[in-house]
Amino acid sequence: MSDEEELAGNSSSLRWKNRRRMAWISVITMVLMTGALFFFVPETKLDKLQDVISWAYMSFASIVGAYMGLATFEGIKK
Repeated sequence: MSDEEELAGNSSSLRWKNRRRMAWISVITMVLMTGALFFFVPETKLDKLQDVISWAYMSFASIVGAYMGLATFEGIKK
């Protein structure tokens, strides 16, 4: 294996490691956010925060879904 091929392999591996880390952080954040909403946020404030909460969940779910989809596509492509 040449130095260029090895460098390209390491770069791809590092990229997927960072993507996987971002997906896990998103999942953990969604779980913690749900717990905080159930136990620490008063019901009166939930009405005011409804739009922000919805956007946050959609954003985190998009990150996780994109990682899963791209990882599957990468596995099929190889």
